[in-house]
Amino acid sequence: MSLLLGLLEALGVGGSVMGAAGLVVLALYLYKGAGLATTVATLTASTLTYVVVSLVVLAVAIGAGWLDPHPGPFLAFVQDLFETIVKMGADAVASGF
Repeated sequence: MSLLLGLLEALGVGGSVMGAAGLVVLALYLYKGAGLATTVATLTASTLTYVVVSLVVLAVAIGAGWLDPHPGPFLAFVQDLFETIVKMGADAVASGF
C-alpha cells in the first residue's frame, strides 16, 4: 500500500486525490469485513438454533422419563477433557509452540 502511495506522490498527484483513494480502500475493506461479519452471524445463529432445539429435546426426554440422567460420568468426562486440554496447552507453551 505504501508503494502505491509513494508512486502517486512521485507522479505529483494532489493530497485530495490520495485522501480519496485512501477512503476508497477503507470502504472496500469495510465492505469485505461486513460480508465476513454477516457470515459469522449466520453461523452463530444456526449453531444457537441447533443448541436450543437439542436442549429442548433433551428436556422433553428427561421429563417424559425416557432418560435417566446421571451427571457423575458426564462431569468426570468434562473434567478429564479440561485437564487434557490444559495439559496440552501447558506442554505447547513449555516447548515454545
